[in-house]
Amino acid sequence: TKKRIAEQQWKLDQYKSLAPGVDSMHPLEATNPEECIIIMNYAMDSEQVAVTYPIHEYMTWLLGFDHHKDVLRWNKRVLQHLQYADPYGPRRWVVKTPYYLTMLDDIRSVYPNAKIIHTHRDPAESILSVSSVISKLQGIVTDDIDLQRIGAQQKAIHETMVEKALQVRKKWAEENIGANSNSEFRVVDVHLKDLQRSPVKTVKMIYKALFDTALAPETALMMQGWLKQNPRTKHGTHEPTMSEFGLENIMKSKVFSEYVDVFGAKGAASLSKEQEQQKMLNHEAELAQGEL
Repeated sequence: TKKRIAEQQWKLDQYKSLAPGVDSMHPLEATNPEECIIIMNYAMDSEQVAVTYPIHEYMTWLLGFDHHKDVLRWNKRVLQHLQYADPYGPRRWVVKTPYYLTMLDDIRSVYPNAKIIHTHRDPAESILSVSSVISKLQGIVTDDIDLQRIGAQQKAIHETMVEKALQVRKKWAEENIGANSNSEFRVVDVHLKDLQRSPVKTVKMIYKALFDTALAPETALMMQGWLKQNPRTKHGTHEPTMSEFGLENIMKSKVFSEYVDVFGAKGAASLSKEQEQQKMLNHEAELAQGEL
């Protein structure tokens, strides 16, 4: 209801007042989508605790689990509850968290007809970004913020997560599981840079690869409208540096080097205002020419 949404927005606004600028890193709004770690937190198998509080040992403990099927079953149950008696009927859920990298095979077990969109980004950029977000969020609960320590911890955590994902993706490749496979379970690789530069075109590719269908023109128009109202610079910019977090030599990691070699991971698109404006003009031109 509108009242409950307003109450939740008030709580979020109070939270954000303790972390000025957090929206430039991770926009928080009552009506926005949010990561699955919030649902998963109720099963005590979630990144949220270690992201919000300086409890690195908790995340290390989670990464040592043999499997994460229990939390995924809980996640599925919550989604089923949310869509129960939905007047629009069953919907296609889009769920997301980097933590899923640790449990790809478990996802296949609990959601045998899932469609995986594996988004790729330069590991150095990705870990720098998440380290900066964590330093901002943990600054709400403690004054003991050591950026170098956070950077080192996130490097170690993501090495483990990426290594787990690499092993599963290699196995899937041997089983011929990918986009356009005969199986209901499919996976497609998408580069963040492509999604940022040509979002509608990239989503069109995803629909074709995972669902053997075209993106509906009315859906493309809705996406176009959202992009115009929500440029990446809407809440300001987020520009931490490698040296702040001690990540200058992060790509010496064998795990990250292999990941880049396997998937060709590349950096994010530029955030300059001029390029943002030009990007939107290009989208409009594509739409007008019927290329979406």
